[in-house]
Amino acid sequence: MEEKLRTVLSAEEIAARVGELAAEIRAAYAGESVAVVGLLEDSFVFLADLIRALNIPVTCSFLKATRHESGGHTDIHYTSEFDTAGRRILLVGGILDTGVTINYMVRQLQARGAKDVRTCFLVDKPDFRTTEFTPDFVGFRRAEDMLFGFGLGLRDNYRYLPYLAVLAD
Repeated sequence: MEEKLRTVLSAEEIAARVGELAAEIRAAYAGESVAVVGLLEDSFVFLADLIRALNIPVTCSFLKATRHESGGHTDIHYTSEFDTAGRRILLVGGILDTGVTINYMVRQLQARGAKDVRTCFLVDKPDFRTTEFTPDFVGFRRAEDMLFGFGLGLRDNYRYLPYLAVLAD
């Protein structure tokens, strides 16, 4: 059974906003070097468009957060060979909802000696936040429960769509 989709942000709207975000980020870093670190899986399409729009030299790496249930609580771990010591880091994610994972990631990068850690998300869903966290750069603020496309997956489907969508029904 094929699911019916409804576009909520077109490819053109996303492209325009990515260009605006790139200008904001260039101004914020004003000639300083920055390490752009994508949060897997849903940042890869956004990150690729963003670093091209930045049009400044950056290094690029990826982190993957994993959750492990143990003793009645959830531990979050991340995987990367990336050296953070003394670096200015821009963490790039596809979607921010509860804030729990990104809060953990920022604290871990700071503890490993990052000079500065800022965050950028294609989509921020502040109504879903369960912890105090405010991203530095945001493409769009949305309230939909399940958004997908432009790298965001719905059961690992639809990441290839050039726009953001929801299920029509």
